[in-house]
Amino acid sequence: DTASPFTGSVVAFARQDVGVPGDPLDDTWHAVAELELAPGVEPFAGMGRSLAVSADAVAVGAPFAGADDFAGRVYLFDREDQGTPDAGDDTFGFAQELAGSSFILAHFGESLALDGERLAVPQRLWQFPPNKGTNVMVFERAGGVWSLAHTLEAPDPQVADGVGGGVGLDGSLLVTGASGAEYQDDWSPADGAAYAWDLDRPATWEPDALALGQPWPVLGGWGSLEPGSRFGLRSY
Repeated sequence: DTASPFTGSVVAFARQDVGVPGDPLDDTWHAVAELELAPGVEPFAGMGRSLAVSADAVAVGAPFAGADDFAGRVYLFDREDQGTPDAGDDTFGFAQELAGSSFILAHFGESLALDGERLAVPQRLWQFPPNKGTNVMVFERAGGVWSLAHTLEAPDPQVADGVGGGVGLDGSLLVTGASGAEYQDDWSPADGAAYAWDLDRPATWEPDALALGQPWPVLGGWGSLEPGSRFGLRSY
């Protein structure tokens, strides 16, 4: 937006199957909607830096939104299917704005993961002097309203551990990257780690009771990583 620089917006495109049925090479793409907030979010909000899409919702990250704290926001849009096979006539309406913990420059919305009725949003908690790392806020939708359900952080939090730098959500399984975790000293890089949570566990679940005696959820795998082979992960 030239009147409000780097505010950002999102354009939705629909694919139309034309020509040979089932052949994607001759399909066409058409812009069907622009997702924006009127009269618009703040300048430099960066709306559209991250995106997550489900069947009936679109989550848009704006990691520098917030006139007072630049902490970031996430904007939810409802996708309304008009009942025809053509996605080009779907409509998108603004539904809700989500905010994090209002830490300055928290980058809330820098990355997102959306699956069904759950949305995971990481944020930084760095302050001056820095005394905290990052966490992941999990929102759940009920009755059309998104509300905070969980706030997750590494059981051994470190400054700049990067929990949530990469985030993936599949049903109740939430996996986050933490590229700055396992930091030892200034002479060697952090080893990095990945954490997994089962969001359907009861609130009394203690992660340090898991297998192998580790103080965080553990992933077990099966199969081979060779191309074309099957591989699976399970948290336990």
